[in-house]
Amino acid sequence: TIRDYNTTWGTITYDEGFYRSSNTAIIDMLTNWIEPDRFIEYLKAFGFGSQVGLPLASESAGTLPSDSDLTQKITAGFGQGILTTPIQHIQAITSILNNGQVVKPQLISKVYDPNTEEVIYEFEKELGTTPISAKTAEQVKQLMIGVIANETGSGRIAYSLKNFTSGGKTGTAQIAEGGKGYLADEYIYSYIGFAPADDPELVMYVAMKRPETGGHDKLGHLYRYVMQNSLIYLGAEKTPIKDIADVYENTEVPQVMNQSVDVAIEKIKEQGLEP
Repeated sequence: TIRDYNTTWGTITYDEGFYRSSNTAIIDMLTNWIEPDRFIEYLKAFGFGSQVGLPLASESAGTLPSDSDLTQKITAGFGQGILTTPIQHIQAITSILNNGQVVKPQLISKVYDPNTEEVIYEFEKELGTTPISAKTAEQVKQLMIGVIANETGSGRIAYSLKNFTSGGKTGTAQIAEGGKGYLADEYIYSYIGFAPADDPELVMYVAMKRPETGGHDKLGHLYRYVMQNSLIYLGAEKTPIKDIADVYENTEVPQVMNQSVDVAIEKIKEQGLEP
């Protein structure tokens, strides 16, 4: 029997099921609206189950559910019974942000001669399959924005950016124990996000296995720090920041060399910093 982590929702819409990360909503959809075999074909079209094709040794193709296992085909809808790689997720989400067509991931933007600054190599954008229509891509993109913007969104607190609109999807998957099923209370926490929401510049996938504490709160701290600073570094032309003070606050870090740990910690905390 598969249940949601929250059993008090009552009846909710499919949109709410997406915002709240409802397993039962996905199962209901795969049972009544998208047949399991058709769902697997969609996964293949997005690039899951095959190598992305990066010029790296030993890239994993992951695995798709077995043809004979109906349960796996359905639970794959919320990330169990399937093995995927981070770069596959990056590739798949590009279609949602590119009118339904996949943009093939690449590793190097350009190579240039540091002495002459002559560009020796520059990548050419390579497009892949078109697993969904532009209309569907826009609908899913808006749902992913709702994960952050909607008050019931599973990423609203942990993954919201300051001064930038964004979207994404949280993942919480139990860890498999070989052929014995899944471990109780042992999870991989993950999140894939994009920003700015209206015209995305960056996509980022983060994951954390078995954190001792924190879960999505801790993972969100890492995501926000890297994504926020990366957008600022790029210039963030799509959502300009009017005042840098909105993002950073100047703080004088106290000098604590040669002082005891207790005294040093106290002085750092007095400045509103976390040692």
